[in-house]
Amino acid sequence: MKIYIGSAIQGFTDAEWTAFYKQLTTLKEQLRARGHEILEYVSNHDRSHEVSDKEIFAWDHEQCMKCDAMLALAFQPSTGMGMELGVCLYGRNGGVPVFATATKGTHVSKMVTGCNHPKFAFSYCNDLSEIPNLFEKHVAKYLK
Repeated sequence: MKIYIGSAIQGFTDAEWTAFYKQLTTLKEQLRARGHEILEYVSNHDRSHEVSDKEIFAWDHEQCMKCDAMLALAFQPSTGMGMELGVCLYGRNGGVPVFATATKGTHVSKMVTGCNHPKFAFSYCNDLSEIPNLFEKHVAKYLK
C-alpha cells in the first residue's frame, strides 16, 4: 500500500524537528518492513527553503492524489496537513482512508478529532511505536 504521511514541519524548533524527524524515519522503516511504500516529502529533512512554496504544494498534492491511504501525524498545528486531509478525504472520488494520531496530552484541533468522514479515524497514541498497528487496523477494512 502507498502511504502518504502528513505532519507539521513549521511548528517545531530546529531541535524538536531533528528529534521528531529521527522518530519519523524509524516509523517509515517500520511501515516499509510491513510491506508498505512510503511516499516521501519533497523538502529536505533540515527544512531548508531550497524548494519553493509552489513546488511543495504541487508535490504534496500529487502525493495525496496517488496514495492508497494517509497517515496524519497531528503533533503540531498545521494548516498544510489540514489541506492534505481535505484532499485525501474529499478531493478524490470517495476519498482514501485516513488515520490521524497524536501522542496523549497533545492539543489537537476539533476539526480533526471531530471529523466524521466514514474513512477517517483519529486516536491518541502513547508513542510512535504504536502507530503502525493503529494505522493498519483502521485502513484494513477499506482495502480488502
